[in-house]
Amino acid sequence: MNSAWTAVVAAATNQSNGLEAILARARLFRDLQPDALARLAQRARRIRARRQKILFCADETATGLHVIVQGHVALLLSAPPARERVVALRGPGELLGDDALAEDARHAMSARAVSDVLCVVVPRHAALRELEYTPRLAHGLLRSLSRGACALERQLGSLGLQSGLERIVSYLLRHIPADRHDACEVNLQSPKWMVASMLDLTKESFSRLLRQLADAGLIAVRGRTILVLAPAGLASICSRGHPCARCWGCPRGGAWVA
Repeated sequence: MNSAWTAVVAAATNQSNGLEAILARARLFRDLQPDALARLAQRARRIRARRQKILFCADETATGLHVIVQGHVALLLSAPPARERVVALRGPGELLGDDALAEDARHAMSARAVSDVLCVVVPRHAALRELEYTPRLAHGLLRSLSRGACALERQLGSLGLQSGLERIVSYLLRHIPADRHDACEVNLQSPKWMVASMLDLTKESFSRLLRQLADAGLIAVRGRTILVLAPAGLASICSRGHPCARCWGCPRGGAWVA
């Protein structure tokens, strides 16, 4: 967590308002003028959720936009019999519940706290009203929805075209800067079974494939911390000798690999 966001967290957790600063750090609201931020902050509220608590459920009426201040949240799809599929993980500064702006205003997925979470919630009516008066907010929302759609397309492409090993490699590379070539750490912000679910793997397969990468000298696993010993070696796995694949937001560019 950088120092600027640490200051925002401190403001959010004490008795002072601090809500304008929090909203200003969220990607959706960062281009708004101070008067627009002030209007949203006047109607916003803080909520806290303990680890494993459900913030909202799929098909529930969406009441507002959630800006994560502290902690991480998993977005889940539920399927019978009592199965859950992790679709995405969200962290500080990111947004949940943009379904609130849709016409039917129902959540498409459930949200569960991976750790203790602090959020600021902007009520649906306040966000919709501000959209009428603030073109920058509408532009920000369009950018946010576009990014989400592109990320989903890349995720679906990775699941459809890549093996389990390649999906793990792509996930690790997504957390490493494109210009990083020496050893570096990737810290998993959620339990391994959640990462496995997001990659459409069982936890047993996920552990087995991590061991394969470790045995090959490419990574070292230390609990939730994965030390990537050879980023270039990982990239060669998913690119198969071709230009590096642009898999699910991986920063290394290149073209899709079939």
